[in-house]
Amino acid sequence: MDLRIPLSSFVAACARHNIPHVYLHTEMGETELVGWSPSGGSILSTSATPRAEIEQMLTQGKIEFSEGRSAEAGAHHPMWVAAVAYRSRDDAPGLWVDALPHEPRTGDVLERFHRELTEDGEMVGLTLAEFLNLARPTVVVLSPEEQSRFAASHENDAP
Repeated sequence: MDLRIPLSSFVAACARHNIPHVYLHTEMGETELVGWSPSGGSILSTSATPRAEIEQMLTQGKIEFSEGRSAEAGAHHPMWVAAVAYRSRDDAPGLWVDALPHEPRTGDVLERFHRELTEDGEMVGLTLAEFLNLARPTVVVLSPEEQSRFAASHENDAP
């Protein structure tokens, strides 16, 4: 069994599955944690939390750690899809979509969206607060699990 869980549940899951040691690998601001259970299977988590905080959390939970990653790490990276629907200047509403290797906070999604529009020159001179007031955005974030459920609900659909 391979279990992917949020970082906040990682230490408790390690204790529950008798995992005294985990491997950490940080790349592009994201840390992957992998622990193998003596009974088989692994527990995985991925987070943008600073590595020092993750190491402190593991130390407090009496979980040893070292550098390393699953041999299959490149084969599967979880992905969160963030979408922002907003009022645009056009007749139709606007939609902006992004994909991230970790679960984003709503505020981070909006800041990233605002930054992209500003850098592209599509929006000049508006602060984030002014933009939010005018665009009245709605943010939706799909976790890897939600994406899988959506895809599974269409398995029998004709192509």
